Amino acid sequence: MLRRAVVLRTLPAVSFHHRTYDAWDIGPGDVVYCDPPYTGTTGYKGTPTFDHDQFWDTCRRWHELGASVFVSEFTAPDDWRAVWSLERAIAVDGQRGKAHTRVDRLYMHASV
Repeated sequence: MLRRAVVLRTLPAVSFHHRTYDAWDIGPGDVVYCDPPYTGTTGYKGTPTFDHDQFWDTCRRWHELGASVFVSEFTAPDDWRAVWSLERAIAVDGQRGKAHTRVDRLYMHASV
């Protein structure tokens, strides 16, 4: 964890924000990291259903505008490629002692 803090402090003019993905005005040269609700998982109680198709269309538009877009997900549409992955055990329905393996992936548009 300390290594991440050291790396982040060395990046000039970086700002981090938390807000809904459709509230951004993304343009050329921007670097975007998205961590949406993973496809096929249970959403958060009290939040609206997440529209994955609309999300991926938005990410494609940002890419076309010249942004570098990275998305954390288990799967992605065919026009996106995994650039990093990590296999990990996750709990099933919050039950302790019951877990299975999933592969977290970081995707970017395949044309990059």
